[in-house]
Amino acid sequence: MTRLAILWFVLGGVVAQGATVTPVVEGPIPSVAAGDPSRNYPWAATDVDLAGAGFVEEEFFFTGEARHCLGTGCLEGTHPYRSRMIVRRPAAARRFNGTVIVEWLNVTDQRDGDYDWLMLSDHILRAGYAWVGVSAQRVGIDAPVTGLKAWSPSRYGGLDVTAGGTIVDDGLAFDVFSQAGAALRSPGAVDPLGPLRKRKRGVERLIATGHSQSAILLTPYINTAHADAGVYDGFILHSTGGRISPDVDTRTFHLRAESDVRLFPRHDDDDRVRTWEVAGTSHFDWRQESGRTGVLVRDLGFVPPPPQPCDLPYWTRVPFHHVFAAAVDHLVEWIAKSTPPPHAEPIAVTGTTIVRDAAGHVSGGIRLADYEVPTADNSGGNRGMAAFCADSLIGSYAPYSAATLATLYPRRRAYVKRVRSVAKANQRDGFIVRADATATIRAARVSDIGD
Repeated sequence: MTRLAILWFVLGGVVAQGATVTPVVEGPIPSVAAGDPSRNYPWAATDVDLAGAGFVEEEFFFTGEARHCLGTGCLEGTHPYRSRMIVRRPAAARRFNGTVIVEWLNVTDQRDGDYDWLMLSDHILRAGYAWVGVSAQRVGIDAPVTGLKAWSPSRYGGLDVTAGGTIVDDGLAFDVFSQAGAALRSPGAVDPLGPLRKRKRGVERLIATGHSQSAILLTPYINTAHADAGVYDGFILHSTGGRISPDVDTRTFHLRAESDVRLFPRHDDDDRVRTWEVAGTSHFDWRQESGRTGVLVRDLGFVPPPPQPCDLPYWTRVPFHHVFAAAVDHLVEWIAKSTPPPHAEPIAVTGTTIVRDAAGHVSGGIRLADYEVPTADNSGGNRGMAAFCADSLIGSYAPYSAATLATLYPRRRAYVKRVRSVAKANQRDGFIVRADATATIRAARVSDIGD
């Protein structure tokens, strides 16, 4: 938390000046199959079956001049940079829905992490979105062992967002991210979205997203650089908080897990901002952990070590990604048709303490079927001797015993009926999409709960 807070305050005064230019794009960069010993393929190439869904993955390098923006403004002059973007898109224009989700890749783990892709991949594939991940920060490129240049010097050795080592912070990141968006919106000789431009209505909108550390940086980006750049049509800030300036007229979602409520200040709803908080969820969850593990084993040869020991198993199983999918669809409607998303009841707090009942369940928040008709205790917190556990970013998951399940749900039909009622209510309220409501009900029907 301390490091996140420092980032927040250090970058809070960043401003941008002048119009955003389109960088020079190169690619798609030739690649061998993911896992090849040469490592001549995109770092963290997805292991999702893109081809089976009619999607492709391609990588592009882009080069430009960026300003150094820190403190109270941007310094005079520009600095050369060279970075990369990874594109996952429908292979055919007819499958594209017109919206590109552009993720500021997270570098908390000293490597580029596509954590919003891990959340949204199912919905992106079924709904026809395009997704682009942008390497905006020096750690993702320069970190020892896991940075792009160390991982594959032959492929990434020419990347640099430090102006040859003369910029020792992330002062170029805002312009790098803006110019990546400009290359998607108004491409030059090389179009990273390729045939998608052939769609009758072309590329209609860009939505910027970021998880945790990336979302923290996107907050000052929105408040300062966005007004100048005007590249992105809306934002989804995942697992953070903070104030969006009243001077900024843009559509922004704050999507917050239960554990985020204690860590970050809440932005109340207004005509530009929606804040949704999901009961029983954690800052980092099972969907993200399970999604990244296979890729890291393939690309780095090891499974990430577990966090500090706590009393309960990690990683909540409440499907935060279902709410994320609905938020994306709502944001598109908000941008395209000025249709505001529904309001959601916040998780109740007293001061900085989350209100819980005797069983530890929170009051308020979006309450999905996995939380309202539980087969396990899911929480944004954990417990144990380590200080990390109480304010856990990874939550806890404690499955009920067979005896407890038999007591709670003696009849399968009654259990399924309760799940169906909650899932359909979530769908009607706009907090999950139809496909995820259907999947939730189907999972209850095929479970072994009840007679």
